[in-house]
Amino acid sequence: MNKHLSVTLCLLLFVSVGGAQTLTLDSCRRLAVNNSKTIKVAQEKINAARYERKAARSLYFPALDFNAMYFHNQHNVSLFGHSDLLPAISSLLTFDVRNVYAGALTLTQPVFTGGKIMTLNRMADRAGKIAGYEYENAVQNIVFQVDEAYWTVVSLQSKCALADSYVSLLDTLSFNVNEMYLQGVATKSDCLSVEVKSSEARLAQLKANNGLSLAKMALAQLCGLEITDDFEIADNLSLEDELNVMPNSVDILHVYDKRRDIRMLVEAVDLSRQNERLALSEMLPKLVVVGAYAFTNPNLIDGFENRFGGGFSVGATLSIPLWHWGGNYNKLRSAKVQTAVSRLVLEDAEEMVELQVRQAEQRLKEAESAVMIADKNLSLAEENMRNANLGFEEGVVAVDVVLAAHAAWRQAKAEALDAHIALRLGSLHLQKVMGEELDDR
Repeated sequence: MNKHLSVTLCLLLFVSVGGAQTLTLDSCRRLAVNNSKTIKVAQEKINAARYERKAARSLYFPALDFNAMYFHNQHNVSLFGHSDLLPAISSLLTFDVRNVYAGALTLTQPVFTGGKIMTLNRMADRAGKIAGYEYENAVQNIVFQVDEAYWTVVSLQSKCALADSYVSLLDTLSFNVNEMYLQGVATKSDCLSVEVKSSEARLAQLKANNGLSLAKMALAQLCGLEITDDFEIADNLSLEDELNVMPNSVDILHVYDKRRDIRMLVEAVDLSRQNERLALSEMLPKLVVVGAYAFTNPNLIDGFENRFGGGFSVGATLSIPLWHWGGNYNKLRSAKVQTAVSRLVLEDAEEMVELQVRQAEQRLKEAESAVMIADKNLSLAEENMRNANLGFEEGVVAVDVVLAAHAAWRQAKAEALDAHIALRLGSLHLQKVMGEELDDR
């Protein structure tokens, strides 16, 4: 039922997107998760692991088998050779076995297999957990990619808005300077300087719009939409937003517990240990109880008559490995080596995770500092531009000074936008490397 509900939600969401052409972060995540081939593969691995667990459980129960065979023989069987003296006796003691039918219904119950069945069940359980962690990890990776792509689009939308504002600002300045030129209070050089800056601003505007289009294509591809689909983003990047992104402290052992890839490697180490026990079970005795009903034609019980006859039998088989030229022992040694390798891989991964966390913390601290500096620079640039505009209106500031103030404001605003988006993405990255569930903050 959950699957049908998920499909229904996706259909409703797609209709909403098709109508309003507006995507939220949550809708992008859901679309990406439901359309990701990687996640679908991970889900199928979970299904396969579930079937493997059921198969391993079945080994505890008796196995019922039926076997049948047929042979055609060239000759009959005679108890005596051909005798001219006793032809009648030779004929009487001849049995018709040219067509032989046999069958058996067998019930087999393992009693002791050296721990093999128990080990196979534990291995199936571990494989199921690994498949589950792999699925959760795939979901979080997709969500992280979507978040990065989404906020990149938001950032580029803000850059486009900035480019539009800058072009509009220069258009206004160009109009004023041209009016001043006509009145004889500005030079042709002033007009040309503004025109050059306007051309540069329009080129930057074009590049910003192209970058936004490419970023939207990347987001659409992640969400499973057509890359030619046009849509809008519900969020805007506000420089007034305050993000409380820096954790007070990070417990690296707690991070190990939350990182799904580390948990996968922990299960892989235990899986290697179970493989050792499986190899050891091949060196131990095995006891199996067998019950069967067997029948043959000719009837072996009653004088080889050409009719079916059979009976029940109960017994046990004991198998004790004695000498295999070191084959089983070397398999055990190989399994132990694989366990040691798995432990080393886990230790290396834990060291890498700790490095990732510390680097992400450092980058986030730098991003927070960069936001503070960029916001202060933007405030100064806005004040400088305001003063330059006032001075220009009063005729005490040259056009070049105004253009420089406008350019400085545009640069400061762009750097502030970059700093704020870097802070948000840095927060997302720290959440990811710490194994946290990504949220909408």
